[in-house]
Amino acid sequence: MYYLPDPDLGYKLKPNFTGSAGPGVPATTNSLGFRDAEFEIRKGAGTYRILAVGDSVTAGSGVHAEETYPKVLEDLLRGERAATSATIQVVNAGVGGWAPIQYAAFLEKYGFDLSPDLVIVGLFIGNDISLCDEQCLKDTTAVGGQRVFNKTRFEKRPWPARTALRTHVLLYSKLHMYRLLADFKPRRTRGSVPIPFGAFIYLKANDPVHQAAWDNTFGILARIGTLCRLRRTRLLVVFLPAHIQVEPQAASAWPQDQLDFRAPQKKLLEFCRAQGLECLDLLPAFLDTKMSLFIPNDFHPVAAGHRLIATVIADRLRSQGVAAAGSRPQE
Repeated sequence: MYYLPDPDLGYKLKPNFTGSAGPGVPATTNSLGFRDAEFEIRKGAGTYRILAVGDSVTAGSGVHAEETYPKVLEDLLRGERAATSATIQVVNAGVGGWAPIQYAAFLEKYGFDLSPDLVIVGLFIGNDISLCDEQCLKDTTAVGGQRVFNKTRFEKRPWPARTALRTHVLLYSKLHMYRLLADFKPRRTRGSVPIPFGAFIYLKANDPVHQAAWDNTFGILARIGTLCRLRRTRLLVVFLPAHIQVEPQAASAWPQDQLDFRAPQKKLLEFCRAQGLECLDLLPAFLDTKMSLFIPNDFHPVAAGHRLIATVIADRLRSQGVAAAGSRPQE
């Protein structure tokens, strides 16, 4: 995909662009820069609009647009209302590489202009527990269609270094194996057992070094909750499992006695309940499924994984009568 710089979001998808969402997977964006079909910004009468925000999992890296969980959810819920005059619409506003700070900024700057009845935040456990805050957002941009996560450092480099960084960003965005190698940063714990740097979220013991990442993520989720309450918009935070939680062989070399792969969801559930935020943990559903749900050597779900995500969300919404609910007025 092709990215443009944005002063409020760091970067966003280029509108009306045709590219790819992975090897052999064509992808297009609409005039708003969403990986979705064109739609009227102003809702039609009787339309119940769901706005899905998230990173590359929500955007659908590696799968076709109609296979992404927002669009499968739309199909499932529309089937419930086929005999009525009402319409369900699910807008896929996911952008690869975004963090929770960008979910909040997007909603504040653009998202609520769409008058959603429900906001779904697809929180990817694999990398959304993040230190990225307002300052981080200011230092994020896009150069030549590719994402750059340290604008200040990039601009100070001589042109050969900038060219090398552009090449790195391009390879990182296109090749799964390159990402795996680039992200491998072993850290040491007791007994000098190597644990990958990003695996701090699974540690059983309290980890004060990385508590700031949790505090930052909790603060952003609370901010999103406040934004939705002020606009009388329902919020559902969906915990999207990491492949390491579902496919244990991927972490077989890690010290199992120091890790709890359900720990992130436990912390998030406790926080959401304390804050009165509605949430949905998809890990049990993924663990109950015997088929492979992730792209090999990648952390993104295959089409079956997206369908499972959509099915569990649809079941939650059906149980609460959303399939028969009306829309909120256009603002």
